Amino acid sequence: MGAKDIEVSYSTDNSFSGANFTIFDTITAIVGKNGSEKTTLIKCLTTLLIFDSGKISILRESVEQKNFNIIRSTISVCLNEGKNLYLNLTLIQNIEYF
Repeated sequence: MGAKDIEVSYSTDNSFSGANFTIFDTITAIVGKNGSEKTTLIKCLTTLLIFDSGKISILRESVEQKNFNIIRSTISVCLNEGKNLYLNLTLIQNIEYF
């Protein structure tokens, strides 16, 4: 999975830009303070939010070239500060479940 120069504009006052990274076959956490656009980035990666410019690749293929359902079936996401996790399951079990 990778991202290059991702930009998202909500309005003239609000925007997200400059996401660049590559992740290789691993479980990854995106952490940061409130308002640092973590959820926006995750929504772009999972095709829930269409970004304005840049490139995102999943399984070495551009997001634009793949069916969104295929992309969504390869990514597990837990949002809302862990409020949707099952506490009786391990982290790996939660990821496999969701």
